Amino acid sequence: GLASGFQPTGPAYTLMFVMMFMLMSVRDIVLERQAGTLTRLRLGAASSAVLATGLFLGPLLVGLAQAAILLGFNALLPGMDFGDSPATLVLLMVLFTGVSSALALVAATFCRTSGQADGLGMSVSMLMASLGGLWWPLEIVPGFMRQIGTMLPSGRGIVVFHNMIGRGWGLQENAPHLIWLAGTLVVLLLVARLRLRRLID
Repeated sequence: GLASGFQPTGPAYTLMFVMMFMLMSVRDIVLERQAGTLTRLRLGAASSAVLATGLFLGPLLVGLAQAAILLGFNALLPGMDFGDSPATLVLLMVLFTGVSSALALVAATFCRTSGQADGLGMSVSMLMASLGGLWWPLEIVPGFMRQIGTMLPSGRGIVVFHNMIGRGWGLQENAPHLIWLAGTLVVLLLVARLRLRRLID
């Protein structure tokens, strides 16, 4: 169970900082568009699907490394527990980081300047962190706010962490949340591909 208040704090901050890093990478993608890099790659026969995949995988790998470091330091704290299912933990972080990276890619297609990218990335990450239960537990907010929180990737992520730590749940019990994250990832990647095609073709 959740033996102390700091047990959910480490995972919550891990999700928040990973998501924040992903969404702040929006600026890099916008700068590449302004410099004409994406257009030159497209003229070099790189399809919109290939470009979307490359722009998605780079931040994803960095985000996973960041998540591993943060969770590793959290694990050194006395009494910290991530549950009994390492497979659930790994799959959750891969899916959550992937969704965050894909969301950043979609957001970048709506920004024309680096200033817009910075503002959008910070605003979205802070909004999703607060509404998704990364600043305070979703269990203490009204029911309608809890429903809003679980409609966000941040909310789904922290619910899985709470299930792993507080209930000892693994892949089977958390499957609905993990499937939701996987479906959201697929949808965001499809939208990113379509948006990139419109922008650079």
